[in-house]
Amino acid sequence: MFAYLNIAHLNVRSLLAHFSEFKDMLQAASYDVLGVTETWLTDQINTDVIQIPGYNFIRIDRITTTRGGGVEQLWINLKLNKTNLVLGVMYRRQEFAGAEFFEAFEDSLSIAITYGSRILYMGDLNIDLLKVDHALSIQMMSLLHTFGHKQIIDVPTRIGKTCSTLIDYMVTSDDIDVLESGATCMDGISDHHLVYCKFPTICLNSYSPTYYTYRDFRRFDIAAFESDLMSHDWHQMFALTNIDEKVNFLNLRILATFDKHASRKTVKITRPPAPWLTDNIKFMISLRNKALTRFRQTKKPSHWDYYKQLRNYVTHAVRSEKKAYILYACHNGGITSSTTWRKLRQMGVVASRNKCEIPTALCDVDKLNQAFTTLSGVRGIATTSDVVSAFNAIKSNSTGSDNISLHIWIIPVTLEGG
Repeated sequence: MFAYLNIAHLNVRSLLAHFSEFKDMLQAASYDVLGVTETWLTDQINTDVIQIPGYNFIRIDRITTTRGGGVEQLWINLKLNKTNLVLGVMYRRQEFAGAEFFEAFEDSLSIAITYGSRILYMGDLNIDLLKVDHALSIQMMSLLHTFGHKQIIDVPTRIGKTCSTLIDYMVTSDDIDVLESGATCMDGISDHHLVYCKFPTICLNSYSPTYYTYRDFRRFDIAAFESDLMSHDWHQMFALTNIDEKVNFLNLRILATFDKHASRKTVKITRPPAPWLTDNIKFMISLRNKALTRFRQTKKPSHWDYYKQLRNYVTHAVRSEKKAYILYACHNGGITSSTTWRKLRQMGVVASRNKCEIPTALCDVDKLNQAFTTLSGVRGIATTSDVVSAFNAIKSNSTGSDNISLHIWIIPVTLEGG
């Protein structure tokens, strides 16, 4: 089982001419997947000639006889650790018209994303992203933004005497957490740099299913609860001499009473909340999915155009609603900074904070109790009202090791104080 994937791409500009050096490089680097463009292979060349131990060579040879001819692309679907990764390799001839290329590119991506949300594609598209103001660069970045994809290479990939360009891409969907990426010089093999990335096979940015246990208070009868609570013989607790036995006596009877009137339930949360997905957007998503299904059945160009139109509408609507909701959550009157970040984490917009371990110095509860009991300046004995006020002042939903939450304690304490 792979914990991480190392994926790379190289425009080799004739694989046979540099095969010995290419083979040595690949075996030394140990990439899990290497996409290769401009191999200049033909159907007259047997795969056995270019076979490398430990690798399966999947190839699509050029159709035309001229070098650099046409737009070439290869897509495969990898299954890793029970997740899918849609993987693509592509090459665009520099002379190939931009408008024609973007139409074909968009059509390919539209089909690829239907096979899985995690997608990575790479290749030489001969559009220099270092020229940020160039029309083709702007159109390329706009198209990637439309699909929610990111191009992760930010250094030149082909360096000449007079200029440097970034034309070799590594593009991923937003749910791939790239740990490392870059470009490596391939002198002796190609005048293009090899581009690469490394990421975990388990989707770290995706929302992992969690289980949430809570007490169901929907049918909670405070009078019946109070009657059963008072029916216990609480005086037995005063006959116990050990403080731990007293605590256990108290906890067990309180929990038993709550289990009767507010049972514990566990639910599985498989995805983060998405309050921006309104009923209208869900209806649009349904129409979009039906349109794609119809196109797959009919293959009619008109059905494909209708699907693309709906897809663009849905993409724009989701982004607008999500932006509006997040802005509202961040700027709503009275909301605190901690609340804002908590909401964003709950929605999966930002990663959850790492769990903090209790410091070693605070793990011994006996020492903590001793420290509190020896504090000076204690002003008399707290009243029931003081205890209720202190409980109400705590803003926490945490449950301790005894499965007793703050909410459970407040109810009996309030009854006693009332």
